[in-house]
Amino acid sequence: MKKICSILLLSMSFSLLILPVSVFAQPQVKIITKQSVFEDEIVDSPKEKQSLVKSKIEKEPDNIKTTQDQTKPNIEAEAYLLKDYLSGVVLAEKNQSDPRPPASMTKMMTAYIVLDQIKQGKLHWTDEAVISKRVEDINEAQIYLQKNEKITIKELFTGLMVQSANDAAVALAEHIAGSEEAFVKLMNQKAKILGLKHTHFLNCSGLNQEDYPDPPKTQGQHVMSAEDTVQLANMLITVHPEIFDFTTIATYTFHPGTPREQKVNNWNSMLPGLKHEYKGVQGIKTGSTQLAGFCFAGTVKRDQTRFLSVVMGTTSKDKRFIETKKLYDYGFSQFKRLTFLKTGQSVPGHVYVQIANAKGKNQIAIVAKDINIPVPVQTKSKNDYSYHVTYKSNLKAPLKKGTVVGMVELYYKGHQIEGFKPIQVVTKNAVKQENILDRISDFIAS
Repeated sequence: MKKICSILLLSMSFSLLILPVSVFAQPQVKIITKQSVFEDEIVDSPKEKQSLVKSKIEKEPDNIKTTQDQTKPNIEAEAYLLKDYLSGVVLAEKNQSDPRPPASMTKMMTAYIVLDQIKQGKLHWTDEAVISKRVEDINEAQIYLQKNEKITIKELFTGLMVQSANDAAVALAEHIAGSEEAFVKLMNQKAKILGLKHTHFLNCSGLNQEDYPDPPKTQGQHVMSAEDTVQLANMLITVHPEIFDFTTIATYTFHPGTPREQKVNNWNSMLPGLKHEYKGVQGIKTGSTQLAGFCFAGTVKRDQTRFLSVVMGTTSKDKRFIETKKLYDYGFSQFKRLTFLKTGQSVPGHVYVQIANAKGKNQIAIVAKDINIPVPVQTKSKNDYSYHVTYKSNLKAPLKKGTVVGMVELYYKGHQIEGFKPIQVVTKNAVKQENILDRISDFIAS
């Protein structure tokens, strides 16, 4: 009997070896799941989006976004937005996608371009700019630059962020790009790269074009939406955290010891020691024109929570801070942080991903970072929340430990949580490719 079995096993093995190559070609991904997976994930490129596969067991919910059923605060502004920095979750908003004049909040993009240049080594804080007659003639908020004056990039940047100086903004633009028009092209290019969908710049200062003695020759409308303003602030502090070295300066003196000595308070009066001081505020940028009203893009950090905010179209310079305070009070009092999964844990119902050409089909998948969001303070359980995982379809062994195999989103009552940033799902271990003997063994076992 043993001899017969041995002959049979040898015969099966030989048959397997001469099977057409197509039997082992084109590895496929099988997904072990108990929950729905959705197509509308956030991905980095169209190619990656096409490479994601959907698997579902239950009926998918409508693609509706929710702010977790929380009552909106009473904010007196034409548009506003309050967002959690860590998770991206939107806590409150009104007219967030409407393009509006941003006034001097424009200078956040000017600052972004300057800091990019410094990071790339094309510009240095100690470099000196030579002031043009055009810069000297610019008025409104300014540090009173004079034609042919030489001044460091760091001093101009300080003027940009503390005094919201229009002359400093244009001096930086001319020094970097040769003209304000050329600099504005860089600003609009960066806006596209950052995914700002309702943004277009005409100048680097935020002044109305008619308020320029010699306006830049640009076309279109100068606008940003509340959503884009917060996204720009988000990227600015993420990519260039050194911006806080300037946005947290409460008072500063320009041209000290000269007839032009000018001591100023930061226009952001929510900073420590100023009129509307609020614990944890670190910036970022105010703005006001007749068209824009009074605006403020801010950020506040307490413990592990950082909020990003903007109010647009308020009625006075004090009102923009009063309304921002309401937003921050609402965020801190009405929400608490809740961790759903910690880094290195598997998503419930999505512990394994199968890769057809891997040695050992069930590969453990884990989250690359914590899933941690603000939830309403009255939340007593996680029952209203669910995980929705989307796996890549082009996975093929071998794979390194920590290779991204998919994305996970957190849903509330069957709907997307507005603003939530999908979290990467990665391999817990290195994934080896199976060899011919592994395939024979798997075939026999099956």
